[in-house]
Amino acid sequence: IWDWKTKSENVLFDGRGKQEGSINWSFRDERRGNIIANSNDYFNSPKEVHYIQVLDQKSKTLIYATPKKRGRINRFGLSPNAKYLALARNDGGVEVHDMDRLAKVWESDTGQLGAGGVQSLEFSQDGTLLLATGGGNNLGLWEASTGRLITSELKYQGSLAMAGWNQRGNAFVSASRQGE
Repeated sequence: IWDWKTKSENVLFDGRGKQEGSINWSFRDERRGNIIANSNDYFNSPKEVHYIQVLDQKSKTLIYATPKKRGRINRFGLSPNAKYLALARNDGGVEVHDMDRLAKVWESDTGQLGAGGVQSLEFSQDGTLLLATGGGNNLGLWEASTGRLITSELKYQGSLAMAGWNQRGNAFVSASRQGE
């Protein structure tokens, strides 16, 4: 955990209800050398919000942050070419941010994937498509650069467990909790 006051890592603290917040999980953007962090403020309080921060690796200063929202971020990742950052919230909403321009490109409707949070979120190998499975029985396939919905009509009988791309990025597989 990154402690904003002492500017040190691996500090355990009780952040319930505090504005300073915490970093829940992070990874390094290998192309730019930045830290991409899933963060929240006001943990475990009625004002709790979640967002992604992009931090400078050395100084830990903020470079970019996505909008703060109430829905928890349960999946996030970079496209293979590191141009786009996708994130998914527990309300089923998906956002894509341009990491070169440091700006939000598009955001899906929260109901597109059905009820519940996103179970899987993956870019195609060339980074042009984004695939997500919802907590319900549906998946979404979008054009990453525009947010154009290619399909969300592949409904299953059971709730979806996962979806993923083949190595060539020209096909995907999905599975429901009922074995479909």
